[in-house]
Amino acid sequence: MSGAIASIVFVDAFVPESDDTVMKSASPTTREHLNEVVSRGGTIVGPLPAAVFQVNEKDRAWVDELCTPQPIATFSERIALTGARERIGKKLYLRASGYGSPSFDAALAKVRGRPAWRVFEMACGHDIMIDMPEELARILTEWT
Repeated sequence: MSGAIASIVFVDAFVPESDDTVMKSASPTTREHLNEVVSRGGTIVGPLPAAVFQVNEKDRAWVDELCTPQPIATFSERIALTGARERIGKKLYLRASGYGSPSFDAALAKVRGRPAWRVFEMACGHDIMIDMPEELARILTEWT
């Protein structure tokens, strides 16, 4: 159904192209860790501590408690895009500037200034929905 999706939001995320994997876009340290899991025959990768993502100190234990392991395929499976994303009229990218990530900086640079894209930088850690929920809700309400 054409036009069924009015907007799409990327919250401190990769903006993949067809045939990309998360592993391809991940930092060298993350790639090394994932490759190590694969080389040991692992199929699951454990969660990283919230502190790594610069989640505010008050919520770190809570976030760590809720995180669960993920299948390694979520990082290595190739994405097959159809071009439908480009037909979505409103696209939003939110970058958490308090979390250093060259990969997410590259994703922000890739979409900044492109037609139909709106970008915001937020001064918090990677988990914007934890660190700045009210501001995130306001932006989502106004721009999607």
